[in-house]
Amino acid sequence: MLIVMRGPQRAWFTACALMCALLAGCGKSRVPSAIDGVAHTGAGADGANDAGSAAEADTGSAAGGAGAAAASGAGSTGGASAAGEDAGSAGSADAQTPAPDCKRPWYQCAVVCSRNLIQGATRTFGECAGDCSFTLELRPTVVLDGGTCADLYAVLTVQNTDGSTWIHEGALTHAAWERLAVLSMDLAAVRNTLPAVSGCPDCADGGAASIVLSGFDQLTQTFAYEYDNPPAALRDADEFLQALIDELRACAGSRLSSCQSMELDPAPDTDPNPAACTFVYSSATSAVSCSMPPDSERACAIAAECLCHSGVLQGAPLDVDACVTSWLMPRGAVTFTDVCTQGQTDLTRPLPSALASFASAYDATVSTSAECDVVSAYY
Repeated sequence: MLIVMRGPQRAWFTACALMCALLAGCGKSRVPSAIDGVAHTGAGADGANDAGSAAEADTGSAAGGAGAAAASGAGSTGGASAAGEDAGSAGSADAQTPAPDCKRPWYQCAVVCSRNLIQGATRTFGECAGDCSFTLELRPTVVLDGGTCADLYAVLTVQNTDGSTWIHEGALTHAAWERLAVLSMDLAAVRNTLPAVSGCPDCADGGAASIVLSGFDQLTQTFAYEYDNPPAALRDADEFLQALIDELRACAGSRLSSCQSMELDPAPDTDPNPAACTFVYSSATSAVSCSMPPDSERACAIAAECLCHSGVLQGAPLDVDACVTSWLMPRGAVTFTDVCTQGQTDLTRPLPSALASFASAYDATVSTSAECDVVSAYY
């Protein structure tokens, strides 16, 4: 059906179309988008504003006015669709904009700060001495009844090749917090295009790095790459996170408002040459000096072997093996089995006490070093 409009009717229709376009443009709120970045406005708002401008430029044409109104609706729909797709890849469409009742900066609103895409980062070196493993975690503190996050903490775990582990924990400044939120938004649009591994991490002793992003169902997604050589899409995030690792390690820097460090696992005592347990056994005819490491197991068997090998306990024609077997098996007299186990009732008797009991039974004497005090007489 064709409708022919004359001059007054055409002008009235054009004015109505212009008014619809302007109302559509003004009705959109300009708030930071959690996908496009804090400096951007919603795609729907931009589409509406552009459409309104187009309508103003062509007030003399009914087709132009109707086209502007249609463009406004299409712009809003298209923007919402694109934002929804990106928000899905980020984990939740709810995180697109701050909560309307959040009275804090947008990055502190719970729907944003509790769902930051970036969860942490790592730095590791395979062939290394000293601090060789760095693991960074980001932990927001959510105020449940306030709809906001009070702080964003960064926790760095540093493992040293001496066996020690240090924990460095710091609160991010608001500038660093906002920067991290924007970086999370930037990565939301490209995460599905990135390979899990880029380059050859830690090849030729060059080290490896990674960025950990939140995934679905509370899982995480890790992107690994060569240290100091991230793919282009991760370059800005890598620069920020690796610098944050350095600042936490030193517990000082422009990205931290506070910091503290603590040693989680003290380095173990790794004396390469611990003092040996030594003892001297003297019989009526001879004496022999024996020794064993302080962490020796089967100490009584080692002591018997030493005494038999020296000839103090060996009775002709027994060889060393027969001598040890003889003294470790009951044969109606006091043996190492007896003194080691005290009749099978105590398997942790100190070695000096066991040796003294054995020597006393055979009219001999024994002297032990202080290191023997920590040796169990287990056989």
